[in-house]
Amino acid sequence: MADSINSAQVTINDRFDVLADEPLPDFNCGTALAYRVRHRRDSNLSLFGLVCDPRLPVRFDKLGIVSRIESPYLMRLNDWGIADWPLSNTQCPILVFERPSRGRLFDSPDQEIEPRHEDYVIKHVVKPFYDVLRECRDVGLAHRNIRPDNIFLDGAADGNMILGQCLSSSPGFEQPFI
Repeated sequence: MADSINSAQVTINDRFDVLADEPLPDFNCGTALAYRVRHRRDSNLSLFGLVCDPRLPVRFDKLGIVSRIESPYLMRLNDWGIADWPLSNTQCPILVFERPSRGRLFDSPDQEIEPRHEDYVIKHVVKPFYDVLRECRDVGLAHRNIRPDNIFLDGAADGNMILGQCLSSSPGFEQPFI
């Protein structure tokens, strides 16, 4: 599924180069570590790869389902593969996602944000989450990774919410105890 090019990158399905020397810690998700990804044919795409811990189960059975969801409010899975990851010398699942343009909404679950008017919250949080969760329900997917530090912002002026990925570990595994 993936080929090693050199010690600093791996290639997923002859389309994506995952750059081991360019970590993106703002997109780490629990045990999965994020790295910059280059599309081999379209350099304009902004992508990142989550290198999953090979000792933990990835939701392989849900990859096809999530990649078919077309919601702008769910982090988009572009591809995936298993590669010999140069930083750990083990085979690791790698999930390739589109990178949200404005990054993470919260750095940690405890972070406080400034209060927003209820109209803003309904339009940019409640409605997008309702839409994406309805789509997940329609295809038989329980997200199980909804938490403050797994919410991102798109490039819209007011900032619509994008629900982060739910595939890099077992359902609910990354949820804080509280």
